[in-house]
Amino acid sequence: MKRENLKLLVGLQHRQLKLDYVVQQMRKTTAEWLFSQVLVGDHALSRYFVSFRNIFLLGYGDLTTNFIEACTQWRHRATLSKRSVSSAEKIFRHQEFNALLAKASVSSTQAEEDDLLDGYSVKILDSQGGGSGFSDLLLIDVPCTLRYSLEWPIDLFLSPSVMQQYSKLWSYLIGLKNIQMCLCESFLRTNQHSIWRLRSHMLYWVNTLWSHVQANVIDVHHQYLMDIVSYSNGGDDDDNNSMNNNNKKKTKRRWSSNYTFGNYINHYQDQDQKSLDFEELQNAHTDYLRNVTRGCLLSSPECVKCIQRILRACLDFCDFVKQINEEWRGTKRRKMAKTAAEIVREWTRGLEQETAMTTAGDQVDIMEKEFISMTDQFFDLLTNASQDIKVSGNIDMLLMQLDYNKWYSGDRSMRIL
Repeated sequence: MKRENLKLLVGLQHRQLKLDYVVQQMRKTTAEWLFSQVLVGDHALSRYFVSFRNIFLLGYGDLTTNFIEACTQWRHRATLSKRSVSSAEKIFRHQEFNALLAKASVSSTQAEEDDLLDGYSVKILDSQGGGSGFSDLLLIDVPCTLRYSLEWPIDLFLSPSVMQQYSKLWSYLIGLKNIQMCLCESFLRTNQHSIWRLRSHMLYWVNTLWSHVQANVIDVHHQYLMDIVSYSNGGDDDDNNSMNNNNKKKTKRRWSSNYTFGNYINHYQDQDQKSLDFEELQNAHTDYLRNVTRGCLLSSPECVKCIQRILRACLDFCDFVKQINEEWRGTKRRKMAKTAAEIVREWTRGLEQETAMTTAGDQVDIMEKEFISMTDQFFDLLTNASQDIKVSGNIDMLLMQLDYNKWYSGDRSMRIL
């Protein structure tokens, strides 16, 4: 590579070659050297991208579920006050939190992978900032995020700002999954129809958003990215050895017709070069993150605020159900310890418990009206989104799933039965 670049520089010095041609050839030879000598084997780009998809974007379901359950138990027994803590206490929290992540990986189906969490660490952020608007949905009111330590040679390809984008996506996805699990575990020993109705409505909305993000957005765009990386490596990647030359030609034509990755790939569709340029691969990864961000509905500030309000409402509902259950268990224990005289006095006081449940029902009605109003606003925002965002984020698919039985587009007066 050095000899070829020196020849190009000599030709440029004697004005035998043009500057644009020299720069293009040097970029090409440098990229080929990087992908053939540096970013290979355990440091291949495809391995990093698969790891980021499984860890940052929650591709490993068992690991995600185990980690959320461990965090829930830790939150219940830990004292997380809003007062300022010493640096030693912060270090202890970080170490304990990362121990939970390691423990979750051991009990997952991916436990046989020794380097599963190499480079990853969970960090508790300052309450005054430093995280995204979703960073406090896992440890409630305590913001946290997932970080990855960039080391050679991947730091030649990815920048800290790119890893920060991955961290924001992780905070959003882990918070969404945590709320989904909280709603699934929210049961109430009562026949209050309004409570069960609101729970079903919230759970359907969260399930629909979660399945859309994972199946219609992340999986689709990640597969496109892996196809591009595989083609750039000439099909020699360990994870994609089955792709032959005929498949590569078909894959290349599919990229050319799919404009969600931008027009940068069109420049190469009629050229006979074996691999893409280094910067072109960086652009492909940048477009991948942008499309995933759009599909997760995080590109619009108005949409982000609406999602935050909806998820907060779901958390408030879970806390409300938990409080009612605790009061019910406390009332049951007091009933068991009462004497005969106290039982008689209870009869004379009337139906206090029914009055309390009526008050709870009124609160649920208010919460339900607010939730419907917020989800209506969310649906309107998606409906009026630009066509570019709808296509790259598969927003039309989400709208169709949310509007099942014309829940949003039909007669609004028939919603609450």
